[in-house]
Amino acid sequence: MRVVVLTALLILTACGSAPAPQARASIPARATSTAAVVASPTPALAMPTRPPIPGPSATPTPALNQTGKAWVVTHVRGADCGAAVSGWSPCFVGVSCPTSALCVAVGAAGDVITSTDPTGGPSTWTVTRVDGSNVVTAISCPSNSFCAAVDQVGNVVTSRNPTGGASAWTVTHIDGSNCGFSASTGAPCFLTGVSCPTADLCVAVDANGNVVTSRKPVGTAADWTLSHVAGSYLSGVSCPSANLCVAVDIVGDVVTSVNPTDATRGDWFMLTVPTVWLRRLARRATCRACPARAPVCALRLTRAAT
Repeated sequence: MRVVVLTALLILTACGSAPAPQARASIPARATSTAAVVASPTPALAMPTRPPIPGPSATPTPALNQTGKAWVVTHVRGADCGAAVSGWSPCFVGVSCPTSALCVAVGAAGDVITSTDPTGGPSTWTVTRVDGSNVVTAISCPSNSFCAAVDQVGNVVTSRNPTGGASAWTVTHIDGSNCGFSASTGAPCFLTGVSCPTADLCVAVDANGNVVTSRKPVGTAADWTLSHVAGSYLSGVSCPSANLCVAVDIVGDVVTSVNPTDATRGDWFMLTVPTVWLRRLARRATCRACPARAPVCALRLTRAAT
């Protein structure tokens, strides 16, 4: 028993006298190459640069011709241009250019003036007398191989070879018999305009409210039909196709047709412009109030007649 107690005392004495364990010295942290990491950062991805948005484009510069000007004035008529012809002497009244390789102008003294190189200067234009001393008032050339002109005494002047000289043009009287021209009153059959969408259709208008049409313009007078469609001086006509012609007069009317060669007035509609707009507004309101009538309204709007 004593042995056991002695042993325990020895153990306690040894434990009590043992030095306290010293704290473990901290291990210095390993230096990291932070500077290296900061010095060489990951480069940012290069984004494609968007081109600057252009501002409003400037007005395009017109193409210049050989003289360095956008428009060039070329005198191609002679000194006789100002001479009195039937009391009215315009040098030029109209021109038609079906392509860049042909232009045909008309004017006083029954002349047509043609060029196959319109920008080539005065020497490229040829003056040809085709209609006596009459003033040729308008011309239409749907192609290089056909032109039709009209004059102030009811004639149509046609050609299938406009640059072929005087012999290539034919004069045909198509509009009335009492066509004496005077400076004060004009002429009852003064043809003021012509439009030919093709070589197989020409529509002329006159100062007496008539349209004169033909499906065979280079034929005879019998191939032309006169229809009275307006009560005043028709001053011009345009036919973009065989299914539409639009004429105008000097008092504000528009005269239209979808079948211009019809001999009756039934297919020509005269519209007095202010009245038409009032009617359109009223009918538009009716169409909005009754959508089911929209097709009928659309038809009436296109065929409104006085």
